[in-house]
Amino acid sequence: LLGYRKEYDIKASSPCLSLLMFVGCILLNASVLAFASTNMYVVSSEAFSVLCNAEVWSLSLGINLIINTLFIRLFRVYRLFQPKRAGRMWRDDTLFMYILLLTSYSILILLIWAVSDPYQRLEEEVYEGSATPPYFEVKQYCGCSYESLWLGLLFMFPALITLGVVLLAVLTRHVQKQHFKDTKKVNICIFISILALVTLLPLWKLLVAIQ
Repeated sequence: LLGYRKEYDIKASSPCLSLLMFVGCILLNASVLAFASTNMYVVSSEAFSVLCNAEVWSLSLGINLIINTLFIRLFRVYRLFQPKRAGRMWRDDTLFMYILLLTSYSILILLIWAVSDPYQRLEEEVYEGSATPPYFEVKQYCGCSYESLWLGLLFMFPALITLGVVLLAVLTRHVQKQHFKDTKKVNICIFISILALVTLLPLWKLLVAIQ
């Protein structure tokens, strides 16, 4: 992207926005590493709490960067081909400002969550009656007082932005210039995201329950 950023095809697709989405993918991978670290390695209580909070921060910011960037990118194309505004393109700093504005909601929720009710290391004794001899096992996990409430507030706004992405993909499907037509790419991206949520989220809950 950086090496060929002056090429017309790359320039039309906003390479800076593509890099921002790439950063979002890196953050999502970081959340997986944080989750694996809390379940595969024995760490101190302080380090465990840090990993728990790092997991939700990287997951939320990663999703926001990808979804919000995709929304602004499609809105730019929609605005560009409106009859009254044809040919008027937003500069990269304007695009970044709008993306930051959309992401600020999740950052605010994360900050309030971190201050008032942060993730902590919780322990639970599980009786293994089928073992020989039977024994009690202490299992550790991330938890807080109002986890469901915080997660609902955190991912409610990205869900609404995703609906906006779908709407903009429909509105821009008739754009004639192929360099700006991202409808198929958006549909593929949304399909993969929904498939990942439907399959990986239950799997994650199952792994937590088993461990």
